[in-house]
Amino acid sequence: MKAMDPAELVALLSQKQADKVAQGKTVDEIIAERVAWMKAPVLKADGEMRPRIETWSNVESDLRRFISPRLGKMAASTVTKRDIATLSDDIVSRQQGVGRQCPPHAPRGLGPVQLGR
Repeated sequence: MKAMDPAELVALLSQKQADKVAQGKTVDEIIAERVAWMKAPVLKADGEMRPRIETWSNVESDLRRFISPRLGKMAASTVTKRDIATLSDDIVSRQQGVGRQCPPHAPRGLGPVQLGR
């Protein structure tokens, strides 16, 4: 690779930063913001301060396990309906046990492992 002129390198780096800003936030960044919003303590009707969404850890786990691996690095503005539909179909097929095998430590006759609740 040939050496670049410092001015060209600076221009290239600033263009990359501008492109990143133009693309907006990634899905992982939005997930992190959503989790922070859910965890924020608020005054509940009974007068106690508790997280806005009390089951935030379950929601965070689902987002990290299902959404983040597939869409996390993508800019949120580039996610298409097709991406979401494909992801949804994959999640549903895993929950129904399609293509899943019993783990080796499971008792015999257990059947496919069911994901989800």
